[in-house]
Amino acid sequence: MLSPKYSNHLISSLSNISLQNAQQNITPTSTATSNSLNSENSLYTVLSPFEFNDIPDESEFILLKNSKFTLSLKMLDKVLYLRSDESTKKVTPLRGYLCIYVRKPIRLSKIKLELNGKLAIKLFPIDSQPLPNSPNVKEIFSSIFSQSRSWQYKKNDKVLESDYFAKGSFTYPFQFLIPNLIPESMSNIFGSSNYSITVTVTPYKSSLLTQDQYIEKLPIQIVQCDTEFGSISTTVSDALSLGNWRNLLYYKMVVSNRQLTIGEYLKVYVKILPINPSKYKLKSIKIFLDQITEYNIIPFISENDQKHFHNRLSHTERILLDTIDIETFENQTENWEFDYQIPKLHKRYDIQDKKESNKINVKIIPTTSSVENKICHFKVTHQIKIAIRVEELSIDENVITDESDLISTYSMRSRSQSVDKMMYNSRAEKQDNDMIRKTSKLLQEGPNKKDKVDLTLDAEVEILKDESLVGKMPPPTYLDSRMIKKVFQDEENVSPKNSSKGNSLFESFTQKQILKQKEKPQLNFIVPPAYEEIEEMSGLPQYFSFET
Repeated sequence: MLSPKYSNHLISSLSNISLQNAQQNITPTSTATSNSLNSENSLYTVLSPFEFNDIPDESEFILLKNSKFTLSLKMLDKVLYLRSDESTKKVTPLRGYLCIYVRKPIRLSKIKLELNGKLAIKLFPIDSQPLPNSPNVKEIFSSIFSQSRSWQYKKNDKVLESDYFAKGSFTYPFQFLIPNLIPESMSNIFGSSNYSITVTVTPYKSSLLTQDQYIEKLPIQIVQCDTEFGSISTTVSDALSLGNWRNLLYYKMVVSNRQLTIGEYLKVYVKILPINPSKYKLKSIKIFLDQITEYNIIPFISENDQKHFHNRLSHTERILLDTIDIETFENQTENWEFDYQIPKLHKRYDIQDKKESNKINVKIIPTTSSVENKICHFKVTHQIKIAIRVEELSIDENVITDESDLISTYSMRSRSQSVDKMMYNSRAEKQDNDMIRKTSKLLQEGPNKKDKVDLTLDAEVEILKDESLVGKMPPPTYLDSRMIKKVFQDEENVSPKNSSKGNSLFESFTQKQILKQKEKPQLNFIVPPAYEEIEEMSGLPQYFSFET
């Protein structure tokens, strides 16, 4: 058992790890210190097998199967959702139990279960272009953290033969406590962060089993569900831009939701208030999403290796979310408001050629938090860019029209929806127009003014995985799993064709799933042979600390 000294302590804070922000250009580094995260941590608690009776059977993963035994993991959670918004909760449990189904008697010396988190770091040689798919790219690994527990069977006990496994089913419940401030599972062009449970079975030396060890891994997906410790502390508020362009027009641009998940809709609002409508011409409105991935490997490699590999890199991918041609519109008070979905994949927009690529797709990667930026060798940020293209006309006319009392003409796209329905009210809109006139400042431009310019708004947004929405939902109860088992029992004697159409439980399970359920070996909680539990406590990663 884990001693109370450690089991009552929670992950409390992060020590400072200084990582410099990656630059747009590759810069040589003369001095640096190696700060590899290779520490391990064994943090777990021992649970009773009776706490896991209601684990859904479909959460079982078979890792190893041979003529003598089958080894599998039953997981309470297939995906681990971390919620750091709860001030009293510093860790999230990963629970389940290891199952051994013995068909022929065997002798085992040791069983070890280890949870590992690793960074896969790509190294780009300094004498070549940093291309992710180049054969010259090397890969190294750095440990995020490691927790383990093992069952060592007693030796030289000829009477009890404690390493002897008779025919039957044996279970080993386990629980790992995962700090809520670790990086989630993700990958990009510079590497990845991933997690897995490794099971190692060591047979008795004189056993008939041919292998010295059986080692199998099960990937574990970790999802961050909130952003209290995120790199953007103001994403809950709107991004607003007001301005007066050359005393020809006022403009207002708003991004109302700056914290969203992949698949959600981005809400954008644009308003133009004319001052001198005959002296300018609106051309277009474009909305971009920039995905910026920065790379810094100085803390992970030696000073000598820094001379052979690119130390800092930056890669920007631009996506054109929408474009609106407004050149044909009259210069009246205009509003444009619409929702646009953030897709997982999108065509890349070539910044130099100013057009979309037909071949290259951009995969949306979640924004990294401030904690992930300290631990990982990469940093991912996102920016929404709104650009209003406007042209000043050379007309000798100086007529100023006050349109503050006019109701806007809404130019709605087919997929657009109103964000603020109060703006339909003329009184509310008059107040909004007056506010724009009073607060908008004249834009400062250089001496070399151009006729065509872009009025822009750059707003940082925070994008989470779409699975994070599932993690915020209330967890299922054990009653749900009992109902599922009851359905399987009733389905043995009831045909799906004769079942009620309104019974959604029957409709959710196919005949194939029922047969699969019957074939699964049932756990009978046979007491395993006598063993000694070994606790392996190694040094904690330097970004973790315990409160005393």
